[in-house]
Amino acid sequence: MSFGFITTDPLLEKAIKETENTLMFAASTNFSAAEFPPIRFPARYWERVFSVNVADGRGEPSGSNPPKDRNRQIRNFSFLGEAVGLVNHQASDRGNQPRYGNGSSVATSIASGIAAVVSGISRQDAQLKSLAAIESVFGEMSESGPKKGYRFVAPWQMLSSTSKEYKDQMGDICERISKSHRKQTPLSKR
Repeated sequence: MSFGFITTDPLLEKAIKETENTLMFAASTNFSAAEFPPIRFPARYWERVFSVNVADGRGEPSGSNPPKDRNRQIRNFSFLGEAVGLVNHQASDRGNQPRYGNGSSVATSIASGIAAVVSGISRQDAQLKSLAAIESVFGEMSESGPKKGYRFVAPWQMLSSTSKEYKDQMGDICERISKSHRKQTPLSKR
């Protein structure tokens, strides 16, 4: 969900509770870190929703992120969401100039896409539908050490292999994903 609400929406909360075994990703903010509350609903519903923060291409957290959660109830992961090239299939008055997207709405799309790719590659869709499992996988994909309190998810950390053959590469990746999600100890509790 690429946006959030100031207040908790009871109907949305009920729908989230009723959709067990479904991963939900939500933008942590709409516009800036100065918003109140700093983390929007449903992203702050940390028991059931993966809150998505923003980083640039070097993994530096965006100034638009909410303050990091020192209690680590909200997962302090960040995803690419600044200066992301956009494809526009409609004619534009700007001609062929590139367009770029910024913010947690862009990062949320990327985060959910990464989760879908990991799920598809590993063929372990059922096991990867818990927040603890996907958090563990994202932890394996993160660059070492948090930057300003956020862990930048860099999928190439896991989705690359030194094997030369495609089958070997896919087997290697699947094994790394399996090992990661079997840990089942959420990084937020470590």
